[in-house]
Order: sequence, then C-alpha cells, then structure tokens
Amino acid sequence: EKETVNNDLIVAFGTAKKDKESIRELYKKLEDRYTKLQEEMAMSKKTINVINDHILELQFENNMLQASLNSAK
Repeated sequence: EKETVNNDLIVAFGTAKKDKESIRELYKKLEDRYTKLQEEMAMSKKTINVINDHILELQFENNMLQASLNSAK
C-alpha cells in the first residue's frame, strides 16, 4: 500500500509540474496580449487627441468665417 501511495504521489507531482508549465505558458500569452493592448490603447489615445485638435481647429476656422460673414452683412 505504501508503494501505491508513493506511485500516486509521483503521478500527482508529474501532473502538477505539467500544469505549472501550462499555466506559465498561458500567463506569458496573457502578458503579451496585455502589453499589445496597452500599446494599442496608447496609439488610440494619440489618434483621438489628433482628431480632437483638428476638430478644434475646424471649429475655430468656422467661427472666424462666421464672424467674417456676419460683419460683411
């Protein structure tokens, strides 16, 4: 019986070792994906800021044109 328990423990240890490696691989994939998403978010924020700046410029230009049109009337 002692040998059976010992064999079961050896099998359990092997399984735990495989599971640990599998978890490490999955963690690495998640970490890589997280890094990629962070980079994508940073790029999106930059793009949004550029678009917002352009919208402000267009609004300013529109206001200037509207003021010019109003003073021409």
